[in-house]
Amino acid sequence: MMGFPASSDANLRGEFATLLGDLAEVEVGVTPAESYADLASKLHEGAVQLAWLSPIPYIALAHTGTVSPLVYHERTDKTYASALLVQADSHVKRVADLRGARAAWVDRHSAAGYVVPRIQLALARVDPRTELGEQRFFGSHEAVVRAIAAREVDFGATFAHRAADGTVSGPWSQLPDVAEGVRVLTTFGKIPSDLIVARTDLPMELRVRLTRALRAMNADETGRRVVRELFDIERFRLLDAETYESLQAMARDARDQGLVD
Repeated sequence: MMGFPASSDANLRGEFATLLGDLAEVEVGVTPAESYADLASKLHEGAVQLAWLSPIPYIALAHTGTVSPLVYHERTDKTYASALLVQADSHVKRVADLRGARAAWVDRHSAAGYVVPRIQLALARVDPRTELGEQRFFGSHEAVVRAIAAREVDFGATFAHRAADGTVSGPWSQLPDVAEGVRVLTTFGKIPSDLIVARTDLPMELRVRLTRALRAMNADETGRRVVRELFDIERFRLLDAETYESLQAMARDARDQGLVD
């Protein structure tokens, strides 16, 4: 079974799993997860053997030897970052203005939607442990954007794509009913991409076949379309472990300081 975030398109999940199974000559089922935390739990418990995983739970599960990476998601014309959003008409003009504000986070396993922005808030001398108002987890990036637009919170964290020409897009860009109700306050750094991982108790021969099948999608017309539409990426690449080391160090320091759980 392969786990996916629940926010991903169900039809595309099925199409991807079928194509992966055909290329790897193995049956691949689909299991949606309610959140990154739920997906990490399913991997840890063995309820799923493959998963589309974000960097923070990957780092934690790899550290315990639960998973190994197969491929990571590559975007050639844009970088993946964290963004803080506020209402379009908000008085907030800078990060320091967020003291006392109500916050929306994705979940504790989200790099862009929780870990990185809390670190950056602390660096900007807004202590997320003591200087914010009510803080809530909404479980998905779309839900965070909608909560901001609906004024349930004053600001929230989500992911953003920065293109080479400097334009910034994110989940709000795909939500025409709320896009005009929010604006980007700031963005933070470059965050490593999501990955596709396998449990380490899967036979090595099968993990190799799955990796080859995933990379074969780069050269397959249907595979390229599904990969682009489902993951919003250009292709799958083999992992360069150093890419995730800096995020791992940041997350460890943040835990040590009590900035994240």
